[in-house]
Parts: sequence; C-alpha cells; structure tokens
Amino acid sequence: MHKLKIVFLLDEFDYGGVSTIILNIFELIDKSKFQLSLLLFNKNPKSETRIPNYVFVRHLFSKAPNKINNRLLRYFFEFIKYLIPKPIIRFVLYKDSFDFAVDFKGNNLQSLLAFKGEKIVWLHKDFSLESNIYDREIKNKYGKTLSYKFKEFTFINSLMKVNDLIFISETTRDGFTNRYGLKFNTNVLYNPINSIKIIELSDELINDWKKRKFTICCVSRISKGKGIERLYSITKQLNNEGFDFDLIIIGSGDYFKDIKLLHNSYNLPNILLFGHRDNPYKYIKNCELFVCPSETEAFSTVVNEAKILRTFIISTNTGAINEILKDYKNSIIVENSINGLLNSIRSILKSNTIPNITNYSILGSNYEIQKIEQYFLDKYKNVK
Repeated sequence: MHKLKIVFLLDEFDYGGVSTIILNIFELIDKSKFQLSLLLFNKNPKSETRIPNYVFVRHLFSKAPNKINNRLLRYFFEFIKYLIPKPIIRFVLYKDSFDFAVDFKGNNLQSLLAFKGEKIVWLHKDFSLESNIYDREIKNKYGKTLSYKFKEFTFINSLMKVNDLIFISETTRDGFTNRYGLKFNTNVLYNPINSIKIIELSDELINDWKKRKFTICCVSRISKGKGIERLYSITKQLNNEGFDFDLIIIGSGDYFKDIKLLHNSYNLPNILLFGHRDNPYKYIKNCELFVCPSETEAFSTVVNEAKILRTFIISTNTGAINEILKDYKNSIIVENSINGLLNSIRSILKSNTIPNITNYSILGSNYEIQKIEQYFLDKYKNVK
C-alpha cells in the first residue's frame, strides 16, 4: 500500500498548544498508512526532543527572519518574501516529493503556495471580532494603516489559492465565514487528544511543589491575549476579601518576562509562577479548580485535557469553549472579563466544595484521529 507523504509546515515546534496538537497527530496516526515530515522555520532543540524519530524533521533557519530583533530588517523580510519567485522557494523547501503540504498554523502561506501538489491550511485561530478581544483591539488601533490592510489582503488572497481550509471547530469556521464572507472549501477536524498518555502522566509524583490548601491551576502559553495578567488583580482582590487559596501558573512564551515583572510587582505569596513544566498534567490533577482566563482562544486544548483529568473548570467565553464544555456539567463559562472570572472564582471559593464530576465526552478522542486519517485518504483518492 502506498504511504501518503505529508509535510507539515510550522514556524517553530515549542511547548504551545499548536505544537501539542501536531505531536498528538504524530503519535496517534496510523504509521502504516502515512509518512510524516515536518518543515520548521526556527530551531528549538529542547522542545524538538519530543518529536518521534519516525517523523522526518528539516530546518530552514536557525533563526527565521521574522524573529530578528531589528524591526526594519523584519519588515524588509516580511515584504521581500512576496517577491521571491515560487520556483526558487520550491527548490529550497520541497526537495522531496509529497502528496500533501499542510501549513499547520496559517502563517507560512507563501511557502505553502510554492508547493505543486495539494495545499492545505490548518487554522487554529478565533476569527470572530466579537469573541476575540485581542484581534478587535488590533483592528481598532491599526485597521486603517497600510500595513494592516496589506496583511489582510495577502492573507485572504493566499487562502483563495489553496485547496482546502481545515478549522479546529465549528465556532472557528463560523467566525471566519462571518468575518470575511467568502466561500472556501472547508472542513472541521477537532484536535486529537492522547487521553491514555495524559492519564499516565498525571499519576507521576510531584517533587517541586507540595499542596498546601485549595488550589487553582492555570496552564497556558504565556503570550498576549492569554489573559494571565488578569489572574493577578483577581487574586489580589480575593486575598483582600479574606479567601485562603493558592494559584499556580504553568507555562512559557514570549510574554513570560513581562508576566515575571508583573509577578514581582504584585508580590503575592499565594501565586506560584512555575514557568514551563514538561508534565503539567500531574499539577492539574492535584488542583481543585482549573481556570482558562484567555481574552482570545480558538480551541483550548488544555481545557479539553483538564476534562480528561476530571477537574472543575472555569473559562472565559471565547472561541470554541461552548463546544468543548457543552456536556461537561462541572464547568462554568463566564463573561470574557476580569469581573466575569472574579465573580465565578469567588462563588467557588465561598462554597469551598467542588461538585462530583458527571459523565461527559472528550472532543478529540480516537475517533478524531480516525477522521483526520480518513480526510487525507479520501482526498488522495479524489485527486488521483
């Protein structure tokens, strides 16, 4: 049987949600049917040790042009990539033959368009300007600038040249359609979850933290739009009201230094800023409450993972959270604001009890990886 050869394009393999999703695909997909490659535009040696050895990994840069510190050089490279002839890009990127090329984050479109075969974009973003507070603020601030209009134009113009768009939820597809009002070939494929691995990891011993009291947990990429700073003002207010609890924050990212400065300025003894942990699941399992404070979140993989660990969840109303938590009764979806989070956390702390976890289903079970496999198999039949 012919193995389908798929190359995934990704700017960087790190510890964020998108990298976790692609890792789940690599681990769960039927290796007898698929040969997988990963083209990375930045090196991240520490995180890349998690990539299975049966995935062919290739790097384009040690540090991609869009990561250069000099702003003028970044703008120059951002513009010049549209002028490079596609045969040159094709020669550099696609030395091997593939059945499919997949831009797994939607930010390497010019590289994807140079591919001669089936081109797919996998979109992980909440496009709704109603629920995506961060995007709305950016548009209000820069929407009339030439740079913003150019990026929007090139983004949509590039998407119109690919074969398929994959969205990670019905909500994200609806948000995209409502925002841009254009017709594309679209599919919804939920993020696959490696439930067995998560449960096994959650049973590991914790050596760097000893639980003291009622504990709230937040696991997230530390970047703008994730709402981590909200938790500091909320914790300060609840401390002033006399509530006794700990909050642990786990994650890393390009906003971590800013959050560290905020952490030091607040100097609250019951907030523990852990940074990155290879295994966040053992911490989630040992907390009474998981909080997702995001201002923008297309599909919160970690909220889905917290369901597997039967943890009570409070999340802001953003992205596909209603799809994720629709049958998970032990959760609260709140207004996307500091007050929405504050009032809900306060009510849990007042009751000092967490309800028993009821039956529920996981979006992203083994059925989802089967749907992903079938999507590629069917598409291959249709194009041959």
